[in-house]
Amino acid sequence: MRKDYQKAFINDLAEIAALRECRGDSTRRAKGVKIERFRFIPGDAGLLCIDIDMGHEDGGNGLSSFYAFFAQAGLALPHYLQNIQAGSFPCYTKTPSGGFHLHFKYKGTKRYILVESFAHAPTLPAIIENSLSPYQDEKSCVVKPHFTYERPDWQKTPPPLSMIAQWAYEDGNFDGRNRLCFEIARRAARPDYGYTATEVEDFLRSYPQTAGHKQIKDAVKSAFKGRKL
Repeated sequence: MRKDYQKAFINDLAEIAALRECRGDSTRRAKGVKIERFRFIPGDAGLLCIDIDMGHEDGGNGLSSFYAFFAQAGLALPHYLQNIQAGSFPCYTKTPSGGFHLHFKYKGTKRYILVESFAHAPTLPAIIENSLSPYQDEKSCVVKPHFTYERPDWQKTPPPLSMIAQWAYEDGNFDGRNRLCFEIARRAARPDYGYTATEVEDFLRSYPQTAGHKQIKDAVKSAFKGRKL
């Protein structure tokens, strides 16, 4: 079975087209059957793929989260990542829902190799089985994410603005860039953090999710207005 599985992989675009048109591959396999789904394994090609979801029913924006990750870490974006939607990335797959599969060269991918077969797998020893936790229905133990804006006791310095921005973004209490600016500034305005309105304005002008917004100054001013000194 493993040999048949390996033979099923092809790297010829003409054969893929033939399989999609019911003509079968070069050995006449699948002739008369329309193949519409193909599996691509990036690791076999020395690649690592980052899947950025867009346009799904949950309304998530993977691209915004991807950029927020770099902003939180305080890292500058490489030129090929600065405008993915406009085609800045040199090698990607566009998904039907509007997402992206970004392909990177990567040498660290290694295969897991099955020795023998699953039929030869032994029974789990009782001492291990008895130490396992009883199964719980996933629905009965759903934990709602909670984001805290308080500093842990061990943290002696204020969190960076990139982290504060990530908290506000993940909290999702905004419906546009103006509100997001306000939410970030509101959190950054804590007196014990020590940030000034000017520092927050400068940060928001470079933050990917708010850069270019024309009302940053007003949003920050409104947030800092209610700060208790």
